[in-house]
Amino acid sequence: MTLVNRSKHLTRTADQNNGLHHEHPEHVRGVAQLGPDRVRHPARVARPRDLDELVATVRDSHGLHVRAVGAGHSFTGSAVTDGVQVHLDALSRIERVRPRPGGTAHVTVGAGTRLADLNVALAERGLAMRNLGDIDRQNVAGAISTGTHGTATITTAMPLGKTVRDVNPAADPSRLNDPVWLFTLEVSLAGEAPFPAVFGHRVPLAKLGAVAPGVKLAVAVNEANKNQEVAIDWEKSPIA
Repeated sequence: MTLVNRSKHLTRTADQNNGLHHEHPEHVRGVAQLGPDRVRHPARVARPRDLDELVATVRDSHGLHVRAVGAGHSFTGSAVTDGVQVHLDALSRIERVRPRPGGTAHVTVGAGTRLADLNVALAERGLAMRNLGDIDRQNVAGAISTGTHGTATITTAMPLGKTVRDVNPAADPSRLNDPVWLFTLEVSLAGEAPFPAVFGHRVPLAKLGAVAPGVKLAVAVNEANKNQEVAIDWEKSPIA
């Protein structure tokens, strides 16, 4: 999760022009998130309560970069900025549902809607998302912007003749005998078209018999190098 540590000198003010509430930290010591820590010092933190306030936040940024904060569950530095940091938690709701052919629907939701809450709201309407990763704590804006968790289909898979011991002798002892395979996958992330990825990855000995073209996997992707840096979550993957 993203943690913002603020000093005692933090002040809250209301913009006289539009009534927006902003935080002006004199010192913001750090922003930490899943993966490597990245530190920035935002000039302003805004928490718009509706779409009009969000528009006003962008309009009144005065040339500063504007970055939206999701749930902080990301491998990238997409939320850190030295400009305007925008929290979208108040923009959490289903805006409208438009039925489509085949029993599906086009659903418009607020950018701050958490996926866990969206799942419940959709289920109440007899709907569900077509694709969802193993984590549901992100909000919609963050999932679309970073898309780090999703699913993948094996296109090809072949052993490289090595084990984890050969590649990383200091790895978890329970994994040292796992073979390393070369995978080609078709990866699907929320809000993106499927894309190919080619990379080497360990295969648990207990899963070897299930690895084959067409098998579905749960994955996490580094968006900075998404065609090569993919991690397979074997525990979450729907294979025996």
